[in-house]
Amino acid sequence: MARVDVLLSMAAQFVVAATFLLAAWAKLRDFAGFAGGLHDYGLLPPAAERLVARLIPAAEVVVGTALLLGIAHPWPALAAAALSAIFGAAIAITARRGRDIPCHCFGTSSKHRVGSGALLRVAVLMLLALAASRAPAGGLAPALTFLRTSEEGGRSGGDGLREGSIFMA
Repeated sequence: MARVDVLLSMAAQFVVAATFLLAAWAKLRDFAGFAGGLHDYGLLPPAAERLVARLIPAAEVVVGTALLLGIAHPWPALAAAALSAIFGAAIAITARRGRDIPCHCFGTSSKHRVGSGALLRVAVLMLLALAASRAPAGGLAPALTFLRTSEEGGRSGGDGLREGSIFMA
């Protein structure tokens, strides 16, 4: 994988991890408001709403943490892409039904409405998650190693990759 590809995929990994962790934190900060917002979508049977309201931020924490730490790579990135696709489907269905409600992507603090803007943001997040699935395994540790070896490679005229490095293709 070329150095630019590695850096971009690692940046995508960090952005997706941070986005999922911030979204979970915002939902948990006002759980009742988020659960009410989930109800406003009108997509779930009332009996399932509370359970799904608990599962969404939990899944976001697990996926975001696993991405940040590089656990079980590339599965967390693929899970982030799948969750983004599910969120996108919920936004699209709700918008198609003509419901003008907040997206609740970041809990009740979210000022964005369900519609094309929210759908575009979720699509970008999904693409970033797919790019993150191509990042080297190991979370932030390889990123720091990669940057360090890139600096050394830049001084010595090399490509920034050492023999035996996990970045060797």
